Amino acid sequence: EKYCRDLIWNAATSLDVEIVMRLSSKFAHAYGLNKVFPQTSLVEFLLSSPKKMDTSRGSNCESDIRFDLIMTESAVRLCLSYLPVINQSKVLRKCLIDLERDSRASRDYDRHTLVLTLYSECLGKLVTRKETRVKALEAETLRVQRRFDVLALLSTTFESYPW
Repeated sequence: EKYCRDLIWNAATSLDVEIVMRLSSKFAHAYGLNKVFPQTSLVEFLLSSPKKMDTSRGSNCESDIRFDLIMTESAVRLCLSYLPVINQSKVLRKCLIDLERDSRASRDYDRHTLVLTLYSECLGKLVTRKETRVKALEAETLRVQRRFDVLALLSTTFESYPW
Protein backbone atom coordinates (compact mmCIF):
# COMPACT_ATOMS: atom_id res chain seq x y z
CA GLU A 1 0.00 0.00 0.00
CA LYS A 2 2.89 2.37 0.69
CA TYR A 3 4.06 2.17 -2.94
CA CYS A 4 0.55 2.86 -4.22
CA ARG A 5 0.19 5.78 -1.82
CA ASP A 6 3.56 7.19 -2.91
CA LEU A 7 2.58 6.76 -6.56
CA ILE A 8 -0.65 8.70 -5.96
CA TRP A 9 0.93 11.48 -3.92
CA ASN A 10 3.75 12.00 -6.43
CA ALA A 11 1.65 11.71 -9.58
CA ALA A 12 -1.20 13.87 -8.30
CA THR A 13 1.03 16.94 -8.01
CA SER A 14 1.46 17.10 -11.76
CA LEU A 15 -1.07 14.82 -13.50
CA ASP A 16 -4.82 15.10 -13.98
CA VAL A 17 -6.86 13.47 -11.20
CA GLU A 18 -8.66 11.08 -13.55
CA ILE A 19 -5.33 9.85 -14.92
CA VAL A 20 -4.02 9.35 -11.40
CA MET A 21 -7.16 7.40 -10.47
CA ARG A 22 -6.84 5.11 -13.50
CA LEU A 23 -3.11 4.58 -12.95
CA SER A 24 -3.44 3.90 -9.22
CA SER A 25 -6.47 1.63 -9.71
CA LYS A 26 -4.52 -0.49 -12.19
CA PHE A 27 -1.60 -0.59 -9.76
CA ALA A 28 -3.88 -1.63 -6.88
CA HIS A 29 -5.56 -4.30 -8.99
CA ALA A 30 -2.22 -5.68 -10.23
CA TYR A 31 -0.91 -6.01 -6.67
CA GLY A 32 -4.13 -7.19 -5.04
CA LEU A 33 -4.75 -4.11 -2.92
CA ASN A 34 -8.13 -3.05 -1.58
CA LYS A 35 -10.16 -1.65 -4.49
CA VAL A 36 -11.08 1.54 -2.58
CA PHE A 37 -7.50 2.28 -1.51
CA PRO A 38 -6.56 4.39 -4.58
CA GLN A 39 -9.56 6.69 -4.23
CA THR A 40 -9.18 7.09 -0.47
CA SER A 41 -5.48 7.81 -0.79
CA LEU A 42 -6.14 10.36 -3.53
CA VAL A 43 -8.78 12.09 -1.37
CA GLU A 44 -6.26 12.20 1.49
CA PHE A 45 -3.72 13.82 -0.82
CA LEU A 46 -6.17 16.34 -2.26
CA LEU A 47 -7.41 17.48 1.14
CA SER A 48 -3.97 17.66 2.72
CA SER A 49 -2.33 21.01 3.17
CA PRO A 50 0.22 21.81 0.45
CA LYS A 51 3.56 23.35 1.21
CA LYS A 52 4.67 26.44 -0.68
CA MET A 53 7.48 24.43 -2.20
CA ASP A 54 7.86 20.75 -1.51
CA THR A 55 11.19 19.89 -3.10
CA SER A 56 11.17 16.31 -1.84
CA ARG A 57 8.16 15.56 -4.04
CA GLY A 58 8.73 18.09 -6.79
CA SER A 59 5.56 19.96 -5.91
CA ASN A 60 5.11 23.63 -6.58
CA CYS A 61 2.31 26.18 -6.72
CA GLU A 62 1.86 25.97 -10.49
CA SER A 63 1.25 22.24 -10.81
CA ASP A 64 -0.21 21.21 -7.46
CA ILE A 65 -4.02 21.08 -7.66
CA ARG A 66 -4.31 21.61 -3.89
CA PHE A 67 -3.51 25.31 -4.29
CA ASP A 68 -6.82 25.78 -6.16
CA LEU A 69 -9.61 24.84 -3.76
CA ILE A 70 -12.31 24.99 -6.42
CA MET A 71 -10.51 22.41 -8.56
CA THR A 72 -9.66 20.44 -5.43
CA GLU A 73 -13.30 20.26 -4.41
CA SER A 74 -14.32 19.03 -7.88
CA ALA A 75 -11.58 16.40 -7.84
CA VAL A 76 -12.48 15.23 -4.33
CA ARG A 77 -16.17 14.95 -5.23
CA LEU A 78 -15.20 12.88 -8.27
CA CYS A 79 -13.09 10.53 -6.15
CA LEU A 80 -15.78 10.26 -3.49
CA SER A 81 -18.36 9.28 -6.11
CA TYR A 82 -16.43 6.01 -6.61
CA LEU A 83 -16.54 5.13 -2.91
CA PRO A 84 -19.34 3.63 -0.80
CA VAL A 85 -20.77 6.16 1.67
CA ILE A 86 -19.20 4.45 4.69
CA ASN A 87 -15.74 4.67 3.08
CA GLN A 88 -16.42 8.31 2.21
CA SER A 89 -17.11 9.09 5.85
CA LYS A 90 -14.01 7.23 7.02
CA VAL A 91 -11.64 8.99 4.66
CA LEU A 92 -13.17 12.42 5.25
CA ARG A 93 -12.97 11.99 9.02
CA LYS A 94 -9.33 10.96 8.67
CA CYS A 95 -8.66 14.00 6.48
CA LEU A 96 -10.31 16.28 9.03
CA ILE A 97 -8.21 14.87 11.87
CA ASP A 98 -5.00 15.04 9.80
CA LEU A 99 -5.72 18.62 8.79
CA GLU A 100 -6.33 19.66 12.39
CA ARG A 101 -3.00 18.10 13.41
CA ASP A 102 -1.04 19.72 10.58
CA SER A 103 0.60 22.92 11.81
CA ARG A 104 0.94 24.21 8.23
CA ALA A 105 -2.86 24.22 7.95
CA SER A 106 -3.57 26.04 11.18
CA ARG A 107 -4.69 29.19 9.32
CA ASP A 108 -6.00 27.53 6.18
CA TYR A 109 -9.62 28.23 7.09
CA ASP A 110 -10.92 27.68 3.55
CA ARG A 111 -9.45 24.16 3.41
CA HIS A 112 -10.90 23.37 6.84
CA THR A 113 -14.30 24.63 5.67
CA LEU A 114 -14.11 22.46 2.56
CA VAL A 115 -13.31 19.32 4.55
CA LEU A 116 -15.99 20.07 7.14
CA THR A 117 -18.57 20.70 4.41
CA LEU A 118 -17.78 17.44 2.62
CA TYR A 119 -17.80 15.50 5.88
CA SER A 120 -21.08 17.07 6.98
CA GLU A 121 -22.70 16.17 3.65
CA CYS A 122 -21.44 12.62 4.01
CA LEU A 123 -22.84 12.32 7.53
CA GLY A 124 -26.17 13.52 6.16
CA LYS A 125 -26.12 10.64 3.66
CA LEU A 126 -25.37 8.16 6.44
CA VAL A 127 -28.27 9.37 8.59
CA THR A 128 -30.73 8.41 5.85
CA ARG A 129 -29.49 4.80 5.83
CA LYS A 130 -31.43 2.39 8.02
CA GLU A 131 -28.52 0.35 9.32
CA THR A 132 -26.58 3.27 10.80
CA ARG A 133 -26.11 4.04 14.46
CA VAL A 134 -28.26 7.13 14.84
CA LYS A 135 -26.97 8.31 18.25
CA ALA A 136 -23.32 8.13 17.16
CA LEU A 137 -24.09 10.01 13.94
CA GLU A 138 -26.01 12.70 15.79
CA ALA A 139 -23.07 13.17 18.18
CA GLU A 140 -20.61 13.36 15.30
CA THR A 141 -22.84 15.83 13.46
CA LEU A 142 -22.90 18.04 16.56
CA ARG A 143 -19.09 17.90 16.77
CA VAL A 144 -18.84 18.94 13.12
CA GLN A 145 -21.26 21.82 13.74
CA ARG A 146 -19.16 23.00 16.70
CA ARG A 147 -16.08 22.90 14.47
CA PHE A 148 -17.94 25.03 11.90
CA ASP A 149 -18.80 27.53 14.65
CA VAL A 150 -15.21 27.71 15.90
CA LEU A 151 -13.91 28.06 12.35
CA ALA A 152 -16.31 30.93 11.67
CA LEU A 153 -15.19 32.65 14.84
CA LEU A 154 -11.49 32.19 14.05
CA SER A 155 -11.77 33.29 10.46
CA THR A 156 -13.69 36.46 11.28
CA THR A 157 -11.38 37.30 14.17
CA PHE A 158 -8.10 36.77 12.36
CA GLU A 159 -8.92 37.61 8.76
CA SER A 160 -7.50 41.12 9.07
CA TYR A 161 -4.18 40.00 10.58
CA PRO A 162 -1.23 39.91 8.16
CA TRP A 163 0.46 36.54 8.60
